[in-house]
Amino acid sequence: MSKKKLPLEARLRTAIASELAKINKSSYPYLWEQTQTKAGYAKVEAQVIEMMIRTGAGPAACILTLESDNDK
Repeated sequence: MSKKKLPLEARLRTAIASELAKINKSSYPYLWEQTQTKAGYAKVEAQVIEMMIRTGAGPAACILTLESDNDK
């Protein structure tokens, strides 16, 4: 199935998953730790979606902002 034929929600989740797959423990310690469990991943995914809707930013920018906002 072509990406364009996937429902919007599936395309959005795929784009977020692709960006989250790029994070690592040294560069994104907070988000890396959060995404190690199903519940944590779901929470981060929801935060990214909410931020995308609120700001109009893409997944990568939202992920960077979430890490920066939660920097320990």
